Amino acid sequence: MVTDIEILSEAGMHEQESRDQSTRKPHAESVKTLLESISQATAPVIGDDFFRSLIERLATHMNADTALLTQCPTPDRDVAQTLAFWHRGRFEPNIEFPLAGTPCEHVIHDGKFRFLPEGVSQQFPAWAQDEGGVESFIGVPVTCPDTGKVLGHIAVYDRKPMPRGSVAESMFRIIAMRVSAEILRRQADQARREQQQLAQQRLHELAAVSRRASISEMTSAVTHEIRQPLTQIRTYVQTALRLLNNPDTNPETLRSALEQTLSGAKRGEAIVNRLHQWMGSTEIRSERIETGELIEETGRLLSSELVRIGAVLETAFDDELPALAGDRVLLQQVIFNLMRNSLEAVERAGRIAGEGRIRIRAAGDEAGQLTIEISDTGEGISDALVEDIFRPFSEGADKGMGIGLSLCRSIVESHGGNLKLASARNPTVFRVTLPARRGAFE
Repeated sequence: MVTDIEILSEAGMHEQESRDQSTRKPHAESVKTLLESISQATAPVIGDDFFRSLIERLATHMNADTALLTQCPTPDRDVAQTLAFWHRGRFEPNIEFPLAGTPCEHVIHDGKFRFLPEGVSQQFPAWAQDEGGVESFIGVPVTCPDTGKVLGHIAVYDRKPMPRGSVAESMFRIIAMRVSAEILRRQADQARREQQQLAQQRLHELAAVSRRASISEMTSAVTHEIRQPLTQIRTYVQTALRLLNNPDTNPETLRSALEQTLSGAKRGEAIVNRLHQWMGSTEIRSERIETGELIEETGRLLSSELVRIGAVLETAFDDELPALAGDRVLLQQVIFNLMRNSLEAVERAGRIAGEGRIRIRAAGDEAGQLTIEISDTGEGISDALVEDIFRPFSEGADKGMGIGLSLCRSIVESHGGNLKLASARNPTVFRVTLPARRGAFE
């Protein structure tokens, strides 16, 4: 038999279930509404805009004083750094605050959801007072899905108690997952930017070192180059003075010596001007250059030196030698420097008159390349110096090999060609390859 008490008890149970269902239904609707609102507001944004939009929606929907989203900037997680901070109807500047003595500390250190619907002022009196009399608190950790590491947290707190059935942990967990993805993306972007900044800084440092080295190299190279026309001027001035002391001097001979002196002065001035322009910009003057004439003219500039050491200059050109297009002064300086180095090598070898030979060969090919080879029967280049022959201030630089060669290679490369040591000895051969300009000036 069913007693009246049992009937009443059963009726009471049904009544309680009915009340629970009516409570859960509007609560579920509220959670669904909040999630939809947050989803719509944050879907089109990322980064700081996402964080701010999310926190504003949370605080507004829950009618709470404060909502914030943080990340942990240090591995020990002693402090939190806000990425969005909403307080009493407006955004506040982001801050970094210590976690000790706050409910946020438990959320981040324990990695667990925490809901205190009331009594916060008793559990955390100092913090609650500093925050204006906090009574309720919700906190959810933001964790990395792969490692479980706590990245930060979301917190919502208020000066009044919160209804115990007003908060769904599942809702905050869903929101935290989206926040986690955005924090990880943000950290990855920041790490990438830092790497780019570091790479850029290193590039600037290397560029600064390169500039200093280039300036030093150029200074030495220009000094080396300008000595050559100065040597020419000195030689012909001395010749002119000797001719003046001879009463039988032919005026035409004296005139020739003075003209060569003037030629050396003009050449020195042209070198300085063009090197100055070349160092100041990457623009290379382009003019038609007859290759054979350029080589022969350069040989004439060194004729007195050839006679002095008793060396023989031989030339071999193709019948149809293509022309060049480029800066005449700079390219002539390359040929002059290579010939001068050959002269010095022959002189150091101590060849007797007629044995020292310098040979210049020039030829074009079907691929549109012009090759100029300058060889000599001098002392050659030691194996120890071959690797560094184009490096400024190498051990062989005091012998006239290494300072000007670096500049020569730069000039040739600026004209689209290359300069290399084809043979170190027996004979020593430097090979210049430049693009020919057949029909470039037609």
